[in-house]
Amino acid sequence: MTLLIENYRLDARIGTQQSEQEHPQPLIIDLEVSYHYSGAQAYLDYMDILEVVCDKFATTPYTLLEEALEEIGAHLKQAFPSITQIAMEIKKPQACQRALVGAKMRKIFENS
Repeated sequence: MTLLIENYRLDARIGTQQSEQEHPQPLIIDLEVSYHYSGAQAYLDYMDILEVVCDKFATTPYTLLEEALEEIGAHLKQAFPSITQIAMEIKKPQACQRALVGAKMRKIFENS
């Protein structure tokens, strides 16, 4: 089973510039979370996943999008062991006037 979360918007401290670390900026996050689904008693709630993502951004200022992707992906797997694969994309809509820029990662968890 795969959960889809698209265009989740939140403000976070992320970037290499000092101003990006001092002032939160808007982010757009897309997630695809695949997991072992075994009926109504063993499902993942997308709101629980969003809460983990939001909490990580609220408590950790990241320098690079890549760092955030790696750490949040690992944290989601730890919080929800049934996850078998995560695709996550973070976009920074205010970083560039001519384009929507960001980074994306896909992680397949072995032995899941």
